Amino acid sequence: MSNHFNGEHFYNPVDHKDKSLWDVLKWQWTRVSKDWPKTLQNEVTPQLPQKLNKGQFALTFINHASFLVQVQTSQKMINILTDPVFSERTSPLSFIGPKRVRPPGIEIDKLPPIDIVLISHNHYDHMDFESLKILNEKFSPLFIVPLENAHYLKFSKKPRIQEKDWNEFVDLPEWGLKVHVLRAHHWSRRSLTDTNKALWCSFMIETKDNTIYFAGDTGYKDHFREIKSKFPKISLALLPIGAYEPRWFMKDAHMNPDDAIKAHIDLSPTLSVGIHFGTFPLTDEGIDDPVLDLEKAKSVEKIDNFIVLKEGQTGIYQN
Repeated sequence: MSNHFNGEHFYNPVDHKDKSLWDVLKWQWTRVSKDWPKTLQNEVTPQLPQKLNKGQFALTFINHASFLVQVQTSQKMINILTDPVFSERTSPLSFIGPKRVRPPGIEIDKLPPIDIVLISHNHYDHMDFESLKILNEKFSPLFIVPLENAHYLKFSKKPRIQEKDWNEFVDLPEWGLKVHVLRAHHWSRRSLTDTNKALWCSFMIETKDNTIYFAGDTGYKDHFREIKSKFPKISLALLPIGAYEPRWFMKDAHMNPDDAIKAHIDLSPTLSVGIHFGTFPLTDEGIDDPVLDLEKAKSVEKIDNFIVLKEGQTGIYQN
């Protein structure tokens, strides 16, 4: 079993801190959150590429941490989804909990055939069971998850799942790529009784031409430098910029834009793209604050290769 597992729970190897019930109640009692709009319409109509040239990859922002990543290998164009969330709420209940303020940038029935689904951990804004069930029925993709997450995917149609620890990988030579499961600094819970009984992770998609990093959900720690030492040439980093206030409560689990810039500097990718913002009111900052604060942080560090996409927007890149 993993060396970041104590026999009962997984844990972060540095700065391991668990929030208590008192911490949660303190946040709720003292909460000063900015209002979000009830509904917003997306500004962009998806224009997915029909084909890509050798070495190219495409990135389409769906919402929150959900992206369609399309990579061209010598074998085929591979369609990959990260933490796909298409449901109305990020909650175990359909009538309560954080509700989306805008539709997905691509509706689930408009997706191209999905080959791989990456799931970073079991929180409801990252592991959306109903969406995953639909994807499994429609496409039978390969689900790649960190340790002890496969048992959550109990579908009527048996899914294809690879469950891995940090620093393990799934080799897919028939498609010309590897998917590495890597460390993140976070935690897990899906019910009142399973806190940290499943692992959390980030991912690196590695092809002959590109390496694409998906950070999942994470606080800022030394794992970014660790990942850089293993992958010295990173084409793209998908880095969280939202769900960060109040800092005293969120700092260990969620990066703010200043932290995201630090991670960007540690990883030194050709390009970073912001994720984890703009759809679900999870924490206390306003809906526009992550993008505005990112621009301020970029200006301080003179960074010009860290961008955000609008929901439904596609970018095509070549390393």
